[in-house]
This record gives sequence, C-alpha cells and structure tokens, in this order.
Amino acid sequence: MLKKNKQEKNWKKQEQITNCIPNYMERKSKGFLFSFYICTMNWSTTLSLISFLFCMHLLSAQVEIRDAFAAQFSTEIHEVYASYPELQNNRVIFKSANISSSLNARPTILSLLFRRRSKRTYVIRINASKKDSIVTLDEVPQQAVVGVIGHEFCHVLDYHTKSFWGVLGRGFAYMTRKGKGNFEKEIDSIAISRGFGEGLYLWSDHVLNHSDASARYKEYKRAVYYRPEEIRELIELHNTH
Repeated sequence: MLKKNKQEKNWKKQEQITNCIPNYMERKSKGFLFSFYICTMNWSTTLSLISFLFCMHLLSAQVEIRDAFAAQFSTEIHEVYASYPELQNNRVIFKSANISSSLNARPTILSLLFRRRSKRTYVIRINASKKDSIVTLDEVPQQAVVGVIGHEFCHVLDYHTKSFWGVLGRGFAYMTRKGKGNFEKEIDSIAISRGFGEGLYLWSDHVLNHSDASARYKEYKRAVYYRPEEIRELIELHNTH
C-alpha cells in the first residue's frame, strides 16, 4: 500500500514537471526573440525604445486608475496626461463616482493643505451613472472623450497655478451661476488653446444635440459652457493666430 502511494506521488510529480516544460519553453522562446530583436536594432533605435518605455513607466506611476469603469478610458487618459508636462510631478487619480456632472476635478484636501503645488494630488471623478439624464463617457466618440478629459486636466492645471487661498477663491466663485459660467468658459478656452477644441466640439454637440439628456440638463450646459458653434468660432480664431 505504501509502495503504491509512493508510486502515485512520483507519477504526479512527473506530470507536473511535464506540464511545466511547454510554459517554460514558451517563456524562453519569447525571451530569446525579444533579445534577438534588441540585438538586431542599432543603438539609436534601442535608446529610443528604452526612453519610450521609461517615459511610459513614469506616466503610469503618476496616473492611478482605481476601478474598471475608469479603466475603460485608460488610453485617452494617458494620451491627455502626456500633453501636460507641467503636471508630470503631480499624482492624478481617476475613479468613478455618482456625481451631479459627467466629470469633475479637484485637489485632495491633505495635499492642498500640506504639500507644495508641484507635489499635490488631484482626483478626477467620472460619472458612471445615467441617473438624472447625465451624459456618460461610454456613450460618446473617442475624440469627445479626449476633449472632455483635456478640459478636466485644464482644471487641474488651473489649481496647480494657485495657492491654497486661490483654490478656495475658485470654490467660492463656483457657488453662483455667473461665477461658474465664467470659470468653465475660461477652462474651455484654455483647453481649446492646447489642442482639445475638436474633442470639446464633439462633446458639446453630442450633449446638446444628440443625447437623451433632459431639457433642464441641456439648458444648464448652454448657460455654463460654450455651445458647439461658439467652440467652433474659438477654434477658428485660435488657428488664425
């Protein structure tokens, strides 16, 4: 009986080793192919590849995506983040949340109080719920996603240039419809100047002309943000300068 059990254990061990061989060989072959590819490149190409991989590592280290809904837009998030070199030392967290708008951006309280501007942490919240007819990112074209994320990064950039009291002043101004409209249109203008105009146009056009958002929600958007035709005028004005 003991001999039989020992023999079965040997068989199982041999089977485990046999099963490991294909995986091991597959990893070795992939490693060999990658090494061969690196060796066949000239030094200039190799250094460019290493530099690119290092930059992508730095970007991913500074951007934190906390849930599956936000992760759907990882490509767009990193594309936009790379356009803001001023923020490369700041940590930016993306997460989904039930909020009263499609997205919003703000510094964390602790980093606002206790860190230098260059080391602050920011949170950009993405609405994952269609409650109250709010437009969500998963229903618009990719370029519109890039445009509206570019708009939120302009909010981060605006906070980045301000002291604690400056950020607090922005918060007070946002409490009135007029102050909110002035602020959001200023941020739209900055986003357009940084190349996100076409995306903003597509976003605004979808929200106001093609979405199932309520009439009340659309009226709020018209009052606070630039309308599609206004965005188009600003794009053309920017392109002529």
